[in-house]
Amino acid sequence: LWMSLSTVPYMALIGPLLMYIHFKWLKLSLKYLTRRPFVTETTSLLVTLQRISCFNFVVLGFLVMAQIMLIVPYEPNCGPVNGFQAAGQMVWQLDIPLKAVWSDFFAWTLQNRGSIVAVMLMAMLVLWMLHQVSLRTNRSVVEQMSGVANRQVASLSRELWRMERRNDLLKRRLEWLEGKATDE
Repeated sequence: LWMSLSTVPYMALIGPLLMYIHFKWLKLSLKYLTRRPFVTETTSLLVTLQRISCFNFVVLGFLVMAQIMLIVPYEPNCGPVNGFQAAGQMVWQLDIPLKAVWSDFFAWTLQNRGSIVAVMLMAMLVLWMLHQVSLRTNRSVVEQMSGVANRQVASLSRELWRMERRNDLLKRRLEWLEGKATDE
């Protein structure tokens, strides 16, 4: 957090909030999630954790984009870079390997926005279809596993009933034998 303050000044406002939320999340996970070892709704818990993780990555992506696109002005003698330029523009002023190739690629993407958007839409459609197939597969597996678990629970409850019945018979037999022994 402290190292990022020089390049991302707004982290001074967001950082303590993120630390507080992280602390509360760790407290919640230690208090509720790790205390229950044999929870049947683990799939819903994993889905919730995945959604939280996806939301975290989206927020992190927006913060990175804001860092690249926003101009944070400061005095000219405060650092080695121009304070009146966004970080994304300053990257092109650096001597990086294959700079000409990257700038040609960037210029090509600016000229062919429609085709890039079409390719991205097709890729998103394929990913969505794969997600739907995996979702259906996961649901069918969960249904099968719940059916197996229900059958095992029913079998164990029948076995428990038989054992209780046998225990009652053995208690009666013991009482009868004790009564017979005291009569003699």
